[in-house]
Amino acid sequence: MDSNGSTTTAGSPFYIHAKALYDSGYKGDQVIIVQALVLMGWYCAGDIMRDAYYWTSLATIIAQSSGMHRRVEPANLSKDDRRLWKRIW
Repeated sequence: MDSNGSTTTAGSPFYIHAKALYDSGYKGDQVIIVQALVLMGWYCAGDIMRDAYYWTSLATIIAQSSGMHRRVEPANLSKDDRRLWKRIW
């Protein structure tokens, strides 16, 4: 928070950096990308074109392409990863 108690100015650099990474096509762990996109939906920094709906839709698309919406018991995932996928979905 800044001296006035506002988190807007504190969160803005993080949002801008995360958005730049996404826009540049950064490829990483899809679970982390889904988590980041959901968080970006909470902080849109007044971006009219990319609001909460936009970021949440992208997170959902990536999660579905990873198979998070399916039963993960037969998958070759650790117990912790299965729990994480379930919480994210």
